[in-house]
Amino acid sequence: MKLTTEQNNIVIAPSGNILVSAAAGSGKTSVMTERIVKHILDRELSVEHMLVMTFTNAAAANMSAKLEKRLREKLSETKEKGERKYLSEQIAALPTAYISTINAFCSRVISNFSAQSRDEEGNLLLEPRSMILEETHAKRLLMDAFDEVFSEAYDFCRKVEEDPELASSVMPTQSGATPIGVLVSK
Repeated sequence: MKLTTEQNNIVIAPSGNILVSAAAGSGKTSVMTERIVKHILDRELSVEHMLVMTFTNAAAANMSAKLEKRLREKLSETKEKGERKYLSEQIAALPTAYISTINAFCSRVISNFSAQSRDEEGNLLLEPRSMILEETHAKRLLMDAFDEVFSEAYDFCRKVEEDPELASSVMPTQSGATPIGVLVSK
């Protein structure tokens, strides 16, 4: 990808925190990949000391894959033994790099440091083994809760069908309202 002047300015900017905000498909991942690779090659940055946060798992995976590809390209172009060793170490460290979504990063911090999160009196702010649920797991728990609530409501309606007085003992009706037992048995 040929970089624009503005994109190249991001790549060559001094090491430090940077926020890149641009429209979808504008080349953010490629620009950030080039920036990271440049700073790794200049030995201003190592994979173990960087934090890259994205909004989607796909973007994080894409960034990781592009970084590995570019570092491997640089490795294959390099003949100097010390530089090859350094690049090989950087590539080997990629699987543990902090390249993730904001949620995944926060989850990792909570998992690793929840025992240190305490209030002024020294009380733990998070229960031991607290976690942030992945979306799929959260949806499954929500569906299980709905199933349980509706199953109990259905069982209650069956009992009211057999004994309509049960409804008024549990849920008293206002004067003139139709008891739930009458609604269920109709």
